[in-house]
Amino acid sequence: MADIAIPIRSYLTDLETNINPNNIGSNMPVFKEATEDNTTMYFNLTNGDHIIGKAARPSFEETPLGNWKFVNRVFNIELEVYTNKSRQQLYNLIQEIRRLAYSKRHSSSDYQRVQFQQFNELPEGKTNMWMGTIRLQLTNDAVYVG
Repeated sequence: MADIAIPIRSYLTDLETNINPNNIGSNMPVFKEATEDNTTMYFNLTNGDHIIGKAARPSFEETPLGNWKFVNRVFNIELEVYTNKSRQQLYNLIQEIRRLAYSKRHSSSDYQRVQFQQFNELPEGKTNMWMGTIRLQLTNDAVYVG
């Protein structure tokens, strides 16, 4: 049996390949994948903006269709976006990620559709750091399961 694509890894690779630094007004962000092994993740924002990808909850949903030989699959992922440049920089990064989600929504090799769902800005007070979380869905509809 072939390996199933790991949703966040697949999406981060697509994002890193397609993001345009000219649209965000800075250098290419650093992309990292969060794992569930309880390893502490360190990063230095003076080296640039960071985008941390992780599985959302629920990570995977499957809905049977008709006679249960086909299913719709939904993979939920989250991107944590960090910058110490400005709040505007945070919104520029979000806009670029959203632009790519819409313009490339049917271009993924592993998923039929990429769907931008929501953005939550998480204010950090006076720490000169801006952070937000994006939620996306990667979907495959009418997958044959036998």
